[in-house]
Amino acid sequence: PLVEGVYQFSPHENGALAALLSGSSIVLNAPDSNATTHQFRLVFYASGYYTIESVSTGLRLTAQGDGSVVLAEPTADSSQMWKPENVNSGFSLCNRETGLYLTGSAAGSAVRTGETSAQWQLTKSGADWSLDGANYPTYANILLEGKSASDIEIGYLTPSVSYNTELCGQLGIEVPQN
Repeated sequence: PLVEGVYQFSPHENGALAALLSGSSIVLNAPDSNATTHQFRLVFYASGYYTIESVSTGLRLTAQGDGSVVLAEPTADSSQMWKPENVNSGFSLCNRETGLYLTGSAAGSAVRTGETSAQWQLTKSGADWSLDGANYPTYANILLEGKSASDIEIGYLTPSVSYNTELCGQLGIEVPQN
């Protein structure tokens, strides 16, 4: 499953393009780094399906019976449910109601649904990144000299806290006892 968060959607064959808002539809064009029109929030719904919501409008991607994809007010309708499926080094997005895939590849073209799955790159938007759950060798948010990013420990699967006792000692920090 994908991690919930804010993403940019780009066609695998042209990473310079991104899905952007254009009125009540979505088109492929170069993203504007100063705007949120290319940012979409993935929220897990149920059974592997997610909703895809525009960050700038709060409206959801909604598949229509004619193959178009529009932005609409959030509902519990299955036309707003999308299932990401791993495809090589990207994802396809299948709509729950229609069984069709999100497609689009050419600049200026509308994002639609079709029978053939398109491969999408989902890039987590910079403002949505965090180091929550990471322990890494820093002092005052600066990576310490002599240490590297390979010293990072991620503790998501098993909640744990680990301390570098040597470093804590050098900094005069008392290490709590378990």
